[in-house]
Amino acid sequence: MKYPASQHATPYKKLTCLFEHCSANMPGMDTQHQMPDQKLTNYIQKRILPALGAQGRKFTLELISPGSRNTIWFLNLENGGSYVLKAISKRFRIKNIIHAHAYLERRGIPIPKLFFADRAWKTARHMGCYFACEERVEGTPLDELGQARTDTLAQSAALFAGMHAAHSFLWGKIKSIQVFGFSTYLMRKTSERVQALAEAGCTVGSRSAGEMLSWFERKKSVIRPLTGFNLCHGDVNMKNILLCPDGKIRLIDTEAFKFLPFQIEYFRLLYALCGFDGRLQQQFKDAYLAAASQKKQRGLERCGYFYHGYVLLEIAWHFNKQLKQEGLPESVRAACTESRGRALEHLAEIVSRNS
Repeated sequence: MKYPASQHATPYKKLTCLFEHCSANMPGMDTQHQMPDQKLTNYIQKRILPALGAQGRKFTLELISPGSRNTIWFLNLENGGSYVLKAISKRFRIKNIIHAHAYLERRGIPIPKLFFADRAWKTARHMGCYFACEERVEGTPLDELGQARTDTLAQSAALFAGMHAAHSFLWGKIKSIQVFGFSTYLMRKTSERVQALAEAGCTVGSRSAGEMLSWFERKKSVIRPLTGFNLCHGDVNMKNILLCPDGKIRLIDTEAFKFLPFQIEYFRLLYALCGFDGRLQQQFKDAYLAAASQKKQRGLERCGYFYHGYVLLEIAWHFNKQLKQEGLPESVRAACTESRGRALEHLAEIVSRNS
């Protein structure tokens, strides 16, 4: 998940600088995922091309993301046809991709079509990873639209509000949903992040780490598992939301889809798409509430402050983590420091209003 750095006259500019730097310095995959060209070529020819109805056709690979978890290429076929090929490091990730695609397609949620998925242990032993091949969606990520991205806020809000209408009494990733333990999970994450910020010398107003943990403990009664959880993307950042040539919004990257309280993703979206810009946040809020059910509106009113605080803590922790990287340009370091500070200031205001 990626959050915009603090914004002033030029929204999102610092964000772009920050994540261009992070992407440029992203570590490659483990040694086991560094596959010889011929081995990968043979695998594509024997397994993937037949699944695409393109057996025997020539192809090229264009490396897009040499990530620490997945490696992603564009698979371009001779005489036309382009797909997204993913080498996936963990079996639970490929399993969640398979189940998420089936679940989302049944509900008409706009995601890329999955053409091929290989979760076999034999493949992992031989190739060092699992594979998925899906439709290449023609579109522009929101982070590449510049100021024009503000025109997509209403459509993005409506899309997510509709997706959040999908309901389950279980939580977690679609393939491995759980019955119990959400409150414990959330408080463990909260404790880890409060402690990490405290170790960096950060405070929420005048409150100590212990006082912040106490506030979250007192307020966690708003977590009501019996009211159920909602379908969430799980990795909301502007690179995973595309504006397509037909003017419609589509989502990519189904690996992290899960069931969570919708309020968590609502506030993640609020900051991922709008940063700390109050005017843009109000636009997004109005569009989301207009598309959401009355039950969802009441859910935001009843316990929104708790999840808002949780997400602001997450944002501060995220930028604090970025600040630990070595070799950050001073401009990026300044943007991270400012954004961390602003998140903590907003969190302090929420705690003061709801003590």
